[in-house]
Amino acid sequence: AEWEMAGRYVQLMSPLLLLQFMTSPLGGTLDVTERQDLHFYREIVRIALLLGAFGVARFYHFDSTEMIAVLSAAGSLGYAFYLFVSWYALQTEKSREARPA
Repeated sequence: AEWEMAGRYVQLMSPLLLLQFMTSPLGGTLDVTERQDLHFYREIVRIALLLGAFGVARFYHFDSTEMIAVLSAAGSLGYAFYLFVSWYALQTEKSREARPA
């Protein structure tokens, strides 16, 4: 019974942790493709999502469980965006290499 809340928190955070696990191998994609601009945009989106989650939770006076759920959703969206940005960088790199010199 003492660990019930910890188990609930892990359940709420599982989508975030799954997406984090999926994106971790892509960590160097933007560096290798020399797309620091996309890395910058990704970080701006991630920070905005997390700050927005804190703002929503504060405005609506969420309890700890609701706060974890909102942070997990915001973080999950951030990692989903990272998947998209990495895919986009690879696609544009592939099309750039296919062009004649």
